[in-house]
Amino acid sequence: MSIRLSRRVALPVSLRVGILFLPLLLTLLALPPRLATADEGYATWYGMPFHGRLMSNGQRFDMNDPTTTASNQYPFGTWLRVTNPANGKSVTVQVRDRGKFSHALDLSYAAFAALEDPKKMRIRVSYEVVSSPAGSAFTAPAPSLAPKTPPTPVPTAAPTRTPTPQPAPQASPLPTAKPQSAGEHVVAAGETLFGIARRFGVALADLMHINDITDPDQLSIGQRLALKEDPGAERRSTPPEGPSTRSGAAPTDPALQATEHAVLE
Repeated sequence: MSIRLSRRVALPVSLRVGILFLPLLLTLLALPPRLATADEGYATWYGMPFHGRLMSNGQRFDMNDPTTTASNQYPFGTWLRVTNPANGKSVTVQVRDRGKFSHALDLSYAAFAALEDPKKMRIRVSYEVVSSPAGSAFTAPAPSLAPKTPPTPVPTAAPTRTPTPQPAPQASPLPTAKPQSAGEHVVAAGETLFGIARRFGVALADLMHINDITDPDQLSIGQRLALKEDPGAERRSTPPEGPSTRSGAAPTDPALQATEHAVLE
């Protein structure tokens, strides 16, 4: 008779633990995925005297806005669907403010009134995160190819016409005075017939006779006076155009006139 000896092989501890929990793991994997449930907590409301003040996100608080809530749990901009289990009413609000409270939500007056009579001040609610004010579940948008927009033509500046330079108008030369010739004198401003006769050593009566002047005060600026008699000419005095400067009536005897009358400018 033969004797057979069985040899037992020692397995590692980790492998034995794995074999032990393998049936439990398979059971859990076979279960359907569990649906996420909404959180539950208490909700209050606030209104006056906070109406019109700045909220923590920088906006003005409006107690009559049913989409505003304060929460210390969610980031600003998070949309929540809040439901009152007692009557089934719900409202969708956005987290826009913080507060010194430990419960779940502090709703605006209008948001709380959509769930329950504000006289109760505090109710138990359930709340869950939603993707939009309508309360729809969040779905990632499918990437879409944007149509290619043709490039906008850059408007070019219209060519500016360079103005043709016009020749500058030439000033017409001013008429020049006729040069003074020998034997004559051109009356200047401030001169008198008596002073001219004395300057050139001609008697006043002769100077008046040569130039056919009857009134020594009747002189004009620019008038040409002959200083000596020319037998070939009947009149030597050539008064210029324009009014003459006359200071008074002609004296009866020009030779006896002693007062000098200057030609005015």
